[in-house]
Amino acid sequence: MLSTILKFRLDSYQRTIILLIFTFTFLGITIGQPIVYTDPTTLVTGTWAGSGSSVAEIMTDTPIEGTKHYKFTYNFNAWWAGCGLNLNNWSNSGGRNFTGYQYLKIAYRGLNGGELRVSLKTGTVESATVLVGYPISNYTNVYIPLTSFNNVTLSAITEVVFSIAGIQVSNSSVFIDDIKLSNTTGPAYNGQNANHTSTITWARHAKIGKGVNFANWLEAYWLIPSNSYPEVNKYNRSIVQNLVNAGIKNVRLPITFERVASQTAPYTIPPNHTMWRLIDSTILWAQQMDFTLIICNHHGVDITDTNYSSEIARKTSIWQQVMARYGSLNPERFLFEIYNEPTNAISNPNLRTFFNALIPVIRNTGSQHSIILGGNQWNSSAGLASSQKYTDPNLIYTIHDYDPYEFTHQGMSWTTPPYFPSRVFPLAGSGDSLNLVNSIQLAKIWADTSGVPLMVGELGCSTAASAVSRCNWINTISNTMKSLGLGWYYWDAISLSDAFGFFNTSNNTMTTCFASSLQLGTFDSCTKLVTNDLDTGIGSLRDRLNCVANGDTITFAANLSGDTIKLYTAPISLNKNVFLRNTSANPVYITSTFNHPLIVVPSSVTAKMEAIQILGREEKVIDNYGFLTIKNGGIKSGSGLIFKQQTGNLIFEGTSQIR
Repeated sequence: MLSTILKFRLDSYQRTIILLIFTFTFLGITIGQPIVYTDPTTLVTGTWAGSGSSVAEIMTDTPIEGTKHYKFTYNFNAWWAGCGLNLNNWSNSGGRNFTGYQYLKIAYRGLNGGELRVSLKTGTVESATVLVGYPISNYTNVYIPLTSFNNVTLSAITEVVFSIAGIQVSNSSVFIDDIKLSNTTGPAYNGQNANHTSTITWARHAKIGKGVNFANWLEAYWLIPSNSYPEVNKYNRSIVQNLVNAGIKNVRLPITFERVASQTAPYTIPPNHTMWRLIDSTILWAQQMDFTLIICNHHGVDITDTNYSSEIARKTSIWQQVMARYGSLNPERFLFEIYNEPTNAISNPNLRTFFNALIPVIRNTGSQHSIILGGNQWNSSAGLASSQKYTDPNLIYTIHDYDPYEFTHQGMSWTTPPYFPSRVFPLAGSGDSLNLVNSIQLAKIWADTSGVPLMVGELGCSTAASAVSRCNWINTISNTMKSLGLGWYYWDAISLSDAFGFFNTSNNTMTTCFASSLQLGTFDSCTKLVTNDLDTGIGSLRDRLNCVANGDTITFAANLSGDTIKLYTAPISLNKNVFLRNTSANPVYITSTFNHPLIVVPSSVTAKMEAIQILGREEKVIDNYGFLTIKNGGIKSGSGLIFKQQTGNLIFEGTSQIR
């Protein structure tokens, strides 16, 4: 251990720190039976459940294997709900030997909001909790690396503890079955493949919070036959500035490149078309008003299972022209979306071939921009969940959600058929609210399982719906996105009839429940206090970093004294000049379940952390390109190597420790 009382400095020319660490390795003995719980074999000797809850082995409700499984019924109306499976007759000594295996496999289904987590205990010592998953209707197998469970002795595991976190729910249940130890290459989980997505793209994704689509404007191909495309003043500097002032920090710009281009090869877009000038104006606004911008290839020629191969030439030409004009834009502010809403006329395998042909077209310019894409079925959660992630390390995945469609699109003239009848939300007996929540959570499970970033690229609710129902809908979907830590882009915020709008540009007023739910306008406040130890969502460190400004100080609530913030999805990017200050008697710990840096400091950023301990795993702990000060804190690396990259400056103040 190296303790520092006096300040010392690691200058930018010092790329690595070499620490001499003596490591003693103890070889575990593989247990003979990898099964923790199945019908014929079980290590479980007893169970317990938290107050107001129950856990029982039952034979109903369709187990995933055999005839039995565990049902945990709970009322999560307090701060915690959980149950435990004892493996050692309630003894605090001995325990079961989990060494010799790489994964803990758990099958689960159920929940009604929130998330299922698991930890292991050795006697009274409990590991960090690890995310298992979110609500899901069918049994799914989850493989969790045993290295995720810190502090405990894997050769002496006495309990497997399940807990519920997230939103408060009543009278819910979760089913658990088929718990095993495994050395097979199970699907990587909880960000274990997050090192596949670059830390740069994770940092860009962290900036995605509140956004809107500049809709019914540059994608409005239906105006072309009447020679009224594009509508020049649909969005102007004043409107955009008012949206930014209301709290919008992200914009998605849908553009009908293909309908403007020649319909035959080489599919040339007229170089002097007014569309280009309006895109240029939006780019200038993004730079001057400090918002991120997605340039999206929107309404064009649909791709299907029969034409996707031949359509690659058209899309290639379009993207070559777009990149020739915009490929040099700053990738920290500008992103590209390849193709909007692939329909159910193309399968995900064929869509994968299509996207794999176009990603290199964008990369051929040397672009390091983050690219956005999703699954079929109009970028639905189901379409994404039935696809596989791609190999490019700079991708952000997207879903669109207008569930239930008959409600969100009621009264519209342009639907098929037009003018859906009036419908309320939630419709009694329909499960509307739960279905809406579950559709987004399904995509989040896929993203977490794949270790990739996710956003909601479109959502919206018809202005023809009743005021009460619109408020119910936006409150439900916004709370879900907040609880999952998902950034979003509302579709067409400013069109108030035959559309989805809530922002009146004539007087800069908003529908109150939309402003409240989406935290815009007078509700656009940023509390600079971390109130929980969650990875994402309201009150989390990641959430506070998203909303604060350069020069702000983020503090930690007193109840977090000695607590551990556990990262399940991605590193914490200190992408602003911020001071993370813990003033409690005990440090705040930051750890993770993945094997890549916990803290990323981009270049040109000056950040400081006080009384915070960073606990790394097997890989390097910090990716530092900027100027980072650690005061009265510490860094611990499982491998003994601190930095993935150290091209910036690192300063230690007060009493700090490197272990």
